[in-house]
Amino acid sequence: MVDSTEAPGPEFPPGSIAELFPFFIESDAEFRIRSLGSSLQRVCPNLQPGVAITEAFICKRPDRELELDSLRNDQGVLWVLQEKTSELLLRGQGLPLDSGGLLFLGSPWLSDTTDLGKYSLNIEDFAIHDPAVDLLHILRSQKMATDDLKRLTDKLRSQRTKLKEANTRLTTQEAETRRLALIAERTDNAVLLADPQGRTEWINAGFTRLTGYTLEEVIGKIPGNVLQGPGTDLETKIYRRERIREKKPFQAEVLNYHKSGRQYWVSFEVQPLLDDDGEVVHFMAIERDITASRAANAGLRTQFRIAQLLASERSLDEVAEELMETIGSGLEWEVAVLWMHDPDSDCLQPFQTWAKDADTHDGFFSAVGTGVLEADDSLPGRTWRAKSAQWVEKLERYPDVARSAAAHRAGFKSAAATPIRIGANALGVIEMVSRMHESFDEDRLRVLTAVGKSNVQRARAFFAAAGGRDQDRGNQQPP
Repeated sequence: MVDSTEAPGPEFPPGSIAELFPFFIESDAEFRIRSLGSSLQRVCPNLQPGVAITEAFICKRPDRELELDSLRNDQGVLWVLQEKTSELLLRGQGLPLDSGGLLFLGSPWLSDTTDLGKYSLNIEDFAIHDPAVDLLHILRSQKMATDDLKRLTDKLRSQRTKLKEANTRLTTQEAETRRLALIAERTDNAVLLADPQGRTEWINAGFTRLTGYTLEEVIGKIPGNVLQGPGTDLETKIYRRERIREKKPFQAEVLNYHKSGRQYWVSFEVQPLLDDDGEVVHFMAIERDITASRAANAGLRTQFRIAQLLASERSLDEVAEELMETIGSGLEWEVAVLWMHDPDSDCLQPFQTWAKDADTHDGFFSAVGTGVLEADDSLPGRTWRAKSAQWVEKLERYPDVARSAAAHRAGFKSAAATPIRIGANALGVIEMVSRMHESFDEDRLRVLTAVGKSNVQRARAFFAAAGGRDQDRGNQQPP
């Protein structure tokens, strides 16, 4: 058996130590630097031959004094030395030399790739076999992964913060939307939401109450095409289309038609709703029924004009045509007839007629005739006999079968009448007829009744004189 202590050691070619261990330190028997690796000398220029190792280094591991004998004798110990000036850490092992000196075979102890820059080191400063190179690569990869993870974490944290803020805003917006929706549902006004082309997307309950149409009936349709009809002002239609095309807000009053065909007036305001880029995403319209207020204003104007006519110096023959036109157009009916009572025959004779146009005039009187009426016959006769105003929403249901049925067949659907009263006496009747279904309107009926109750002295003279002339005129046809 061969004794390993007697086996010859390896022979190193000249200069091989410096190549294999570029951070080595060789000391003499006095523990002074005799030579050192080129990489170590570049990094620590203060290390020069003759400098005592104890003056240039401190021992970081193991925890003991830095002595030559300890390094020579404890070959199985990992030593970590720190160069005082640069604070570079060297980890390695001491080997005794026959000359009494020491050979310290070390390598930089780096904890981070940033230490390379700190000590001005690069990969070429290390020996090929030095595991520190691989360790540095691993550290560098780990650092890159750590940096990427940190950036990802920061990004996720930022996104989480933004998401939290967005959720807070969304919660606030949802609460606000619920409040607005509640208001929109409870308001008596009609509220409509349309797309950028003006097509209906949403309506509130007030819209259905006002128009008679449900969402299913108007969704995807332009409201004006559904609600407006022959009586709607053409200029208002054109104005509305132009403002929507220009994506601008606007206000207007317009005549609309209920699902049942009944006419009504609305005042509406349309506002474009914009996104963050200033593009229109919706139109919102709020509509208010102004039929009653318009009727009241029209009634006041009508009453005022009637008072002017009755107070004029002209005779009833001279003002009758304008009087009927004022009543008919002012109260928004299509036909108006002034009937005067003949006490001798106990009949009603037509004194003056008016219609909004010739076709309407001919259509009505061709159907019902223009002759006298019995005091108990027809709506005018019943009104005179009852001495109170009458409102007929549907002519086909009125008990005056012959005349009302004829008017209904001619396309007329509603009528109203009021007696002309001078004090307690009824001298005649004002009859109004329409092709529209005119629901009972207390304001319009009040105006009509007020006209029939005119008690001014001039009215007494007008109608009293008219009654006398009617007897002379006999069955003369109305103008």
